[in-house]
Amino acid sequence: MRPAIALLTCAALLVSPACMVNHGCTTIGCGFSTQLMGNVSVPWQRLQSSIINVCRNDVCVAGRFSSITEQPPENVGLGFSLSNVADALEPTATVTVFTRTGGKFDIMVTWPNVTNAKDGDTYRVTLTDAASTALLSLSEKAVYQVSQPNGPDCAPVCRTFNVDRRTL
Repeated sequence: MRPAIALLTCAALLVSPACMVNHGCTTIGCGFSTQLMGNVSVPWQRLQSSIINVCRNDVCVAGRFSSITEQPPENVGLGFSLSNVADALEPTATVTVFTRTGGKFDIMVTWPNVTNAKDGDTYRVTLTDAASTALLSLSEKAVYQVSQPNGPDCAPVCRTFNVDRRTL
C-alpha cells in the first residue's frame, strides 16, 4: 500500500505548477543597492549650511543641505539627489534627512543603482559644517547580501549592503 501512495504523491507533484521545470520568471527588480545611515545632533541652521560628501570607491559627489528650505517635520524625510557630472541622468546618490525628537537628525544616503558591485567596495559619507568641522564621518567596506527575487534561474541578481550607524 505504501509504494502506491508514494507513487501517487510523486505523480501529483509532477503536475503541480510549483514542480514544473519550464516555469516563467516574474519581473521583480532590485531595490536600492546600498544605504548608510547616521545621525547628528546640531541645530537645523547648522545642518542646513553643511556640505555632505559621499563616495563609492573613488567616485565622490558633494552637495549642500541648503536645497532643503525648511526643517522637515518630525519623522518625515526630505532630501536631494547628487549626480556625477559624467552621468547626470542617473543620481549617483540620494541624501535624505529626517527630524527626530531631541534635536537629532537622521542622515540616510542611498546609492540607488550600483553597477559592478563587489565585496570590498568602500562607501564613505562625510558631513562638515560651514566652519569645516566634521559632524559625521562614516566609512564602510561592503559585504553584499545577494538575492534573486524572481527565483534561482531568473534575473536579476541583486546585491544590497545596508549599514545603520545611528545612535539613540
